[in-house]
Amino acid sequence: MDESERLIALAALAEPEAAVEAWVTWRATNDIVEASAVLGWAGGYIHRNLVAAGRPDSYLGGIFRYNWLANNRKVLAVRDTLREIAGRWDTTLLKGFGMSDSGQSRGLRPIADLDFLVAERHVEAASGLLVTRGFEPLEHASASELANRIVPQRGSWNYRDSSGADLD
Repeated sequence: MDESERLIALAALAEPEAAVEAWVTWRATNDIVEASAVLGWAGGYIHRNLVAAGRPDSYLGGIFRYNWLANNRKVLAVRDTLREIAGRWDTTLLKGFGMSDSGQSRGLRPIADLDFLVAERHVEAASGLLVTRGFEPLEHASASELANRIVPQRGSWNYRDSSGADLD
């Protein structure tokens, strides 16, 4: 991690006043056009910190709005499938997706995939449901490979549909 990324991380993770100082330093010493991809992932958190300190930045506000819109599109794309899964089996939403709500937290960072947990005994049936809903397992793993190799070794597997919606 270089100094630029360290300042971005500090602005995202520190208390609001320290975040403002880190962001002001970053802006004075870096060109946004050449920013690391870390800024795209951390920009929503920095935005939240700066707003809390009464020092909003319009560029960060744009990152936050972009993340919010993109993440909500992803949630809407899989909502009906997840409702069907949750209606059949106990389901727990995990990681960034599970921690988000319908409010402002979906703008904090991009959600790459939507992670959920079903009991191991339901993995094969849930996999079958995903396939019937138009999702394909990553690398086209078979049901047998999923049950006998992937779940015991890895515990999860991504499924994507033709729109690019990604469930894990």
